[in-house]
Amino acid sequence: MIENQGKTRFLKGLSDISDSYGGFIIDQWGVLHDGEKTYDGVVDCLKELKSRNKQVIILSNSGKRAQENKERLKKVGIGPSLYNEIVTSGEMTWRGLSAQDEGFFAGLGRKCYLISRGGDTSVVDGIDIELVDDPAEANFLLISGSDAPQKTLADYEPALKVAVRKG
Repeated sequence: MIENQGKTRFLKGLSDISDSYGGFIIDQWGVLHDGEKTYDGVVDCLKELKSRNKQVIILSNSGKRAQENKERLKKVGIGPSLYNEIVTSGEMTWRGLSAQDEGFFAGLGRKCYLISRGGDTSVVDGIDIELVDDPAEANFLLISGSDAPQKTLADYEPALKVAVRKG
């Protein structure tokens, strides 16, 4: 039976509960840093978790691959010794597109219409995916970012409508 079930417990920090868990999955942006600097106490917290032999996985919905996020973390003062792995949506997409052997990715096809920030193609770099300029020629549409606020939904709408019509 779980003690205090249903009651909110306020913590001073992760140290209050770290002995109860073997690992932590921690979001990157807005939790560890603001894109330019690490939040106060983050590095000390990660060091403490590692000293207690806790597994630390950094999670991100970034459309970029894990290595690019590793470099970003390094720039804000979070070195690779402070975590075990980085999992990003971009990395998982790259792996799925690379193998195309299970689930959603199985039989997806190789022709891709890509919408990304600043023309970034890292989500498909190094794999057998052909980027096409016309969404009507694509087997699938991939959105890994956008050029907002310079571009609005209206700018992307024609390509999105083609994708919807194709199914």
